[in-house]
Amino acid sequence: MRVLPNVSINANSRLALSAAICAAVVCAQANLVHAAAINVALANHSTTTTTTNANNSTIDPVTYTPMHVTIPVAPGQTYDAADTTDTGTTWNSLQSVSTVPATNTSGANVNVLYQQNLPLVDSSGAITAATLNVSEILPNNKGDAIHTGQQTAAGTDGLVPNPGSTAAGTGANNGWGTSGSAQQELMGNEFIANGSAEGMIFTLDGLTAGTYNVFVYGGGTTDGQGATFTLDPSNVPAGGTAAVATNSDTSNLYHSVFDSSGTNPTPEKGLSWNMLTATVGASGILTFSATASETTGAVKPAVNGFQIDAVAGVATPEPASLGVLAIGGLALLARRRKA
Repeated sequence: MRVLPNVSINANSRLALSAAICAAVVCAQANLVHAAAINVALANHSTTTTTTNANNSTIDPVTYTPMHVTIPVAPGQTYDAADTTDTGTTWNSLQSVSTVPATNTSGANVNVLYQQNLPLVDSSGAITAATLNVSEILPNNKGDAIHTGQQTAAGTDGLVPNPGSTAAGTGANNGWGTSGSAQQELMGNEFIANGSAEGMIFTLDGLTAGTYNVFVYGGGTTDGQGATFTLDPSNVPAGGTAAVATNSDTSNLYHSVFDSSGTNPTPEKGLSWNMLTATVGASGILTFSATASETTGAVKPAVNGFQIDAVAGVATPEPASLGVLAIGGLALLARRRKA
């Protein structure tokens, strides 16, 4: 067995090593793309597109800059949604695409890409490297578009999500925001698939490798109309949860992220919102689907929006960071040999 000689490191070498390590750490921190969460709200507005892409069920995917809206913070709190660690209030507000694809006759589900490369800002309004694609899950013999729903009160701007007042809603469908009211509704609008067997796929690209909390919101226009949100297998951490559901209660509607106090989101988890933990690899891609959460009553899935927030302290350094550390180590070895 070969025994390596003892190597003593003088003050200059220690300084160089420290500088290399610090550079690697700084680089790794710089590569955490988002100092804040990325928030996406799905608006009650539609845009049209041409139908010239025959390879995508006659849908030509649109690329546009989403409108940016501000959701007020919860009364007496510093957060505006279920993600209580993020104090930003800016949301990317997406329109749906109203073009109907050609009928799917493939004999299996197909994914129709509607929106591609949508640039996203973070919750502070800062530009990020992240982009978003939105697709529809289209079953065999179907030719339906994703459409929009609205739960905000008549006369209000349905584009702007709104937690509303602190007074709880009343009535048989009390989810702290009854149908037609704006009470405490985090997001009064949603994308709705046009059939109970259909769904949506959201793919984010340009993320830094690491671990993210994914907050998902789904409360539609009828009892039990939410969604089952499922991570792509590549994004499920070891031993982690692949899917969660919202608003699967067949006798109630849940529109608010908050409880009846108007300030506490915790008791409502699993009703209007839920959370997944996802891992993002070197590809920088995070994908999840939304399908029906209530399967006994042919209820169509609905999605109000989502947030992604990097989990502090667990992001993976980029190769560039590791390279800096390696170069520092090689430099020290070279100095030792010359000595």
